[in-house]
Amino acid sequence: MKERILLLAIFLLCIGFMGCQKYPETQCPCGKIEISKKEYIAMCVVPNVVTDNSENKLIMENYTKENMIFCPTASLEYFDETTWMPITQIGIGGQEGTEIAVTVYAGKTEDFMFVFSHWIQKYNDSKKGKYRIVKRIDDYQLYAEFEFK
Repeated sequence: MKERILLLAIFLLCIGFMGCQKYPETQCPCGKIEISKKEYIAMCVVPNVVTDNSENKLIMENYTKENMIFCPTASLEYFDETTWMPITQIGIGGQEGTEIAVTVYAGKTEDFMFVFSHWIQKYNDSKKGKYRIVKRIDDYQLYAEFEFK
């Protein structure tokens, strides 16, 4: 009888722990969107200061139970004293224009390397200031802000 109670207790504890998946803390606290109490998606630029020809990472975190599959384009915007102004569309993942979709798997993080200064030089005359990447995924709009110095 004691063995059955012990086995039942162990079984119930295991089931309880399986439902309590704990995701790591985000690398992108400013770009985090909570989906539920336990799930979130996030996006950020690291480091968040961009200089001429510096390589920066666009980090996308998917700590949900579903894969995040999306179109590989995002918007680059510039903050013009009072409002965000769209500058151009950029490609995420692979070489620009070659991907049909990008996947960030459930419970995973993906890093995409960029030289953001190339776009800023080409489309915004190397204007210094605040920029952001904007990406809509399903019902959510993610933002990743950075400074170009």
